[in-house]
Amino acid sequence: MVKTSNTRRVTHSQIATDLAKVPKNSKGGVLVSQEAFKVYDPHSTGFVDSEILRSIFENLGFGEISDEDLGILVETGDKDKDGRISLQDFRNMLAEGEKAAATASSTESAKAPKEAVPEDATGEDKAEGGGEGGGD
Repeated sequence: MVKTSNTRRVTHSQIATDLAKVPKNSKGGVLVSQEAFKVYDPHSTGFVDSEILRSIFENLGFGEISDEDLGILVETGDKDKDGRISLQDFRNMLAEGEKAAATASSTESAKAPKEAVPEDATGEDKAEGGGEGGGD
């Protein structure tokens, strides 16, 4: 977790969930993720520019991002553990974000009250003896 001078905190799951909101195309978001990655890699090095990453998080309202905070952000996104965030690392984060969003969505659904559903297609509740073989 990144703790900044501001009261907001950045967590890996929050980053992943936010990245999952990036629109997808019919090819699984590959082109979209390449275009989104260009924002983080304006010099086309193939890796996220750390100062751009710092600037983005500061502009999102997370306060001043220290070098330590920046290291945590890079470590969070660096899936292949080479010390940098590549396009593939970025795509992996997007995929994790989709999973996190789906999990959060299913958790929300599970908390919602369920409507009563009849036990059979006729709408009769077999427990009340309305179905076949209800009372011998």
